[in-house]
Amino acid sequence: MAALGLGLQVRQFSTSVLRQALIRPPIDVYGVGGRYATALFSAASKQKKLEQVEKEMGTLSALIKDPKLSSIVMNPHVKRSLKLKFFGAAMTKANLSPITVNLITVLADNGRLTLTADVIGAFAKMMSAHRGEVICTVTTAHPLDEANLADLKVALNGFLTKGETLILETKSDASILGGMIVSIGDKYVDMSTKTKIHKLTKIIRDSVSIQTVLAAKPVVCSILLCNSFTSVLVMSGPQVVLVTGSTRGLGLAIVQALCQGFKGDVYLSARDVQRGAVVVEDLQREGLKPRLLQLDITDPVSIQAARQHFMKEYGGLDVLINNAGIVPKRGDPASFGSQAERILQTNFFATRDMCNEFLPLLKKDGRIVNVASIVGYITLYMCSPDLQARLCSDDITEEELVALMKSFVAEAKAGDHINKGWPNSVYGVSKIGLMALTRIQARRLRRETPQRGILINSCCPGWVKSDMTYPNGTKTPAEGADTPVYLALLPPATQEPQGEFVVDRQKLGEWETHSRRNGRLTVSPSRTDATSRPVNRCRFAGVEGNLRAQTGACFAVDTR
Repeated sequence: MAALGLGLQVRQFSTSVLRQALIRPPIDVYGVGGRYATALFSAASKQKKLEQVEKEMGTLSALIKDPKLSSIVMNPHVKRSLKLKFFGAAMTKANLSPITVNLITVLADNGRLTLTADVIGAFAKMMSAHRGEVICTVTTAHPLDEANLADLKVALNGFLTKGETLILETKSDASILGGMIVSIGDKYVDMSTKTKIHKLTKIIRDSVSIQTVLAAKPVVCSILLCNSFTSVLVMSGPQVVLVTGSTRGLGLAIVQALCQGFKGDVYLSARDVQRGAVVVEDLQREGLKPRLLQLDITDPVSIQAARQHFMKEYGGLDVLINNAGIVPKRGDPASFGSQAERILQTNFFATRDMCNEFLPLLKKDGRIVNVASIVGYITLYMCSPDLQARLCSDDITEEELVALMKSFVAEAKAGDHINKGWPNSVYGVSKIGLMALTRIQARRLRRETPQRGILINSCCPGWVKSDMTYPNGTKTPAEGADTPVYLALLPPATQEPQGEFVVDRQKLGEWETHSRRNGRLTVSPSRTDATSRPVNRCRFAGVEGNLRAQTGACFAVDTR
């Protein structure tokens, strides 16, 4: 009879999903402990006993810490039936509910009693999320002072939606050397110096092969025939590169680096010609020879004028670096919807216009570099699973992407973007759009004009000291310019990277969606990563910066 009762209890707990739909917790906690905790959450929800079971998990935690009980229950040499006997007696004495008893029975039957603490911890996370609490753990090499802690809280609060409360825990770990590791909700971001050193070490080891590639002889370009991606006849001519938003900060640093490393003319663009002229004069005094172009990427007439200039003077364009962009102003009283319209107009729609106007003008082995941000990569995983699936899909069209970006703006204006699955970050969504656009146009290039050898990639320059970061970045503009310039100068006949998101000269990770696991999307890892992780548990190795700059919240406009 005892065996029959145990079997019934096991079936009652483990097959509840079959009898009625599983009630999923507000967040997914992965691993074996997370699966048991999910079943427990569902069972307690159906019986409206979540709070009671939460209290009993505290009692259960105390029980497994008891030395006498722990010596039996956690001992792998003790039979399961004996473990359950002693554990059962302790639970009966504590007057625990059948739900909690059934949990322990199932764990004992499956030989998982050693994971009891993991299940309790996972259930605690689910209950915190159920109450609107967002648990965040920040690990730094040294304790944060009050000022930095206050800034960090402001940045982290930017990830919260209405009704959520931040529960922050800070830790110190000298082994990470510097930077920080952030775990917020079910998301994990590694921005530690230790991780970056590991990546730099790999780059150094591979330097011989990289130098060999960079030493490849250039391919001479003559004439390219028209096709679906080429509306004009592109002629060979002097090499030329255009950098948008380049009168200061990162854009200016990119121009400076190209003036020293690019064998051709480098165009610095500015909305204000007088300001641009002053910057050009300053660079000339440094021995550099940039050229000046008036360009406002939000003005179609200005884009057309620039297009005609390069077609007439150079027969096309070799490299386009889309660096122009803006972020929310600090203390901007404008509504979220108004900010969404303004920021996406520049960061996505205007940049898209630049790509579509200049792609047909690119010469053979031309390059387009879209300066995005790690914020976009992180924000992607804050979207609903359905939005993630579309934004990551291999069959999403440019028209569909544009429609999604327009719908975000409209829903933001209506105050309904959260309900529609969008995160609360205008800047992040604008960069999601730019990164997705890069992938779409790369696929078209592969499919329609592979013979042109054009590469288009997006990248994150890192947290660069500029007006955008007030100026708390960890990289100088020159250091931030490294990856954009690297992508711009990829040698002829190079086939990769194409359509990728690149950080510190390394592809950060695959966007391609392969499967769903526990109701969540999963993505393949970076080629430098040995393990596959769920979407909301991605590692961002080698990424520098403070979360304050990465949230896209409350910063001054940086026209760059």
